[in-house]
Amino acid sequence: MQFSAILNPRSFEVVLGAGEIGFGTDVTDVVQANETAVAIFGKEKIGVLQGSDRENFALDVLTEEAGADADSAQQMARTLYMDLRGLRSLDATQAFGNFKTGALSGRFEKYLNSKRKSGATIVGSFVVKSKSHYRAVWSDGTGFAVNMGGRNPEAIPFDLGDMRPFSFGRGELSDGEGVFVGGEDGYVYRLDSGNSFDGDQIKGFISTGFLQWGGEQEWRIHKCVCELDAPASAHLSITAQFNYADGDVPISGANSFNVTGSGGTWGATNWNEFYWSQPVEGRAESDIDGIGYNVSFIFATAADVDEDPHVLQAYKVWRSPRRQRR
Repeated sequence: MQFSAILNPRSFEVVLGAGEIGFGTDVTDVVQANETAVAIFGKEKIGVLQGSDRENFALDVLTEEAGADADSAQQMARTLYMDLRGLRSLDATQAFGNFKTGALSGRFEKYLNSKRKSGATIVGSFVVKSKSHYRAVWSDGTGFAVNMGGRNPEAIPFDLGDMRPFSFGRGELSDGEGVFVGGEDGYVYRLDSGNSFDGDQIKGFISTGFLQWGGEQEWRIHKCVCELDAPASAHLSITAQFNYADGDVPISGANSFNVTGSGGTWGATNWNEFYWSQPVEGRAESDIDGIGYNVSFIFATAADVDEDPHVLQAYKVWRSPRRQRR
């Protein structure tokens, strides 16, 4: 690790006060951990550099058990990075200047393991401060976003399609936070912007966990009602699978809807920010015909290029009991 001369950040001449510190392994990332410490990540080591100049710089080795994947470290409320064990954090302890590592990916570790087994490598990471997101992207164009704003980290995967990312950057613009990615095709793309994927439809789906209402009771599922914060028109499809999708009970047919919403309350909603004769919340009712001891619902969308985003808020299930499984 090299540091420049005092008051001369472009000079790396030793006679002017610059210098270097050996780390013992290839450096994969450097992050400002707090006001007085810099975290240095290597392939097989993590260290913390503290001090203000060459006279009092002190490098403390935090761990030599594992290092960090290249370009995976980011600073939010804590320092986040990826290694062979998943997503981890570098947290400051109560003692001044001390740090400890902690695991964060227990709930989505299987997904990270599957990416490593596929041979994909991390090409970069970035943060979206307005959403409290940490995001990492792999060489196959897929990635995952981790919401750090709740009690526990929550992750969801995404796919950048045919675009292969090369570099990332962010900044504050006149219309809000701007997050950019440079593609291997030479173009620069802005993420989280607009209602299309570079002119193509945005496709996505959510699969719920398998719901089971006690013991070995079978249930006939009659209906699923989905409520969402929808624009004037949102495309949504609902289907269901039963008994851990074992194949014995067929998947119910998909029902597709154009959900309307974005209505307002007269005298309370801002003018020109709602649609006349539209409900405040969108609602889709899907008839489901199937019997099982558990059920999972799949909500999918293929949005038009001019369709505003929607937010799934809740869903309700109509059911009636059937026989007990023996």
